Amino acid sequence: MVAPVWTEEGFAALHEKVRAELNDTVVDIAKQVEQILTAVFNINKRLKGRVDMTMALGLSDIKAQMGGLVYRGFVTGNGFKRLGDTLRYLQAIEKRLEKLAVDPHRDRAQMLKVENVQQAWQQWINKLPPARREDEDVKEIRWMIEELRVSYFAQQLGTPYPISDKRILQAMEQISG
Repeated sequence: MVAPVWTEEGFAALHEKVRAELNDTVVDIAKQVEQILTAVFNINKRLKGRVDMTMALGLSDIKAQMGGLVYRGFVTGNGFKRLGDTLRYLQAIEKRLEKLAVDPHRDRAQMLKVENVQQAWQQWINKLPPARREDEDVKEIRWMIEELRVSYFAQQLGTPYPISDKRILQAMEQISG
């Protein structure tokens, strides 16, 4: 974070610093967005076609998850700092698709665990005052649920911190006071 600028010289220095870093930042964002959109394209290709009924619920869950990750304005909506995580979540979806075809019953059991946490989160969010829902600590719970998905469906990708349904529920309780 940059301190406020109060002088013309300070403004000129800050302007130069931002100008110098802007191109690299834009290129970095564009590269990450390209990787994300390529992953979405590849996943969508795999989702098309005939669906085995044992896989239908898992595929529906995947489509809903993707809709929450990549949508019109997702870079702004999620912030560019979340782009790397978004790509990892999409990679986790690809791993999940591989496993889903092999053992749809295991996928369903894990999906039910995630659904339970998501339902608890949704009920919790609905009880919060609307202004509070936009606070970073509250938004972080949604990302914790994405990390839970990684831990259940693509553990080999790893998560940046230990995660479990219990930890998520505890975090919600802690925020509620």
